Amino acid sequence: MVLFSQIILVILTLVVPFVMTVSYTYIKDNGWRPIVFGILEMITTLVAVRLILPLLFIQSDWFISLINNEALFNLVYSIVFALLLTLLNWVAFRFHLQNNFLSSKAVVFGFEQGFAYEALFVGFIGLSSLLSSTSADIDPAQIGGLWYALGEAMCILVLFAGMGCQFGKAMEKKKYLQLGAYALEVFLLLYVGSCWYTLWNLPRWILMVLMIVAAGVTAWWLKDQIDWSMLYKSETNEPQEDPEYLKELEEYEKERQAKRAAKAKAESEAKAESEASKSASSNSGSSNK
Repeated sequence: MVLFSQIILVILTLVVPFVMTVSYTYIKDNGWRPIVFGILEMITTLVAVRLILPLLFIQSDWFISLINNEALFNLVYSIVFALLLTLLNWVAFRFHLQNNFLSSKAVVFGFEQGFAYEALFVGFIGLSSLLSSTSADIDPAQIGGLWYALGEAMCILVLFAGMGCQFGKAMEKKKYLQLGAYALEVFLLLYVGSCWYTLWNLPRWILMVLMIVAAGVTAWWLKDQIDWSMLYKSETNEPQEDPEYLKELEEYEKERQAKRAAKAKAESEAKAESEASKSASSNSGSSNK
């Protein structure tokens, strides 16, 4: 049963997301962009917060005191992580993903961030345990922990996919205050997860239920945000008309027509005023004579 649980864990946290990633890259034009940048932003944030920043301040007394205070450390870690990830995501969308933006690509961007996170902390650890020579010696009582880890990893994938879509829509509509909501969501996910049963000593199954509910609400919200039928349809061999792209194109055309109409109206009014001015000037000249 332990071996079976480990195999299922590795398949669902590493193999399936990896196959989905490779398939999307192969099928979609520029499909590598949201994937590469999603993974890159998450890895960069983890390396910066867990490696670079600690190395910079490891000799400082205040940092040593912070490490010794686990509750405060979790709080500061979660805040810095959320702010840095939000900043890097803003850079990615602003300078690298804006020219080929679609809501589906924002979902993929977030999914890949979740994949990078859960793979590092769940998937690869499970794979290492599966390939370890001591795998057979694992206590069967720990099977529950494996399934908890699997459930948390699946929820992380869904939650980050939803947050990626939220972030992308905020950037598209220039509603930058919503980026603060994104940062708060990332903070809560990290902080509550790090404190729940290590500091607060609360039952892990309650956290699992809360994450499943949150993931379910996110999945319900996501179902109407993109055209899922387009997610894995080829754009190269059989060009498809994306409804979201057509809607954006229609709105853009309406804006152009409105600007042209306003410009033509302004020119007509200016011409009318000019003719009226000339007529008045001519009448004034005739009366003077």
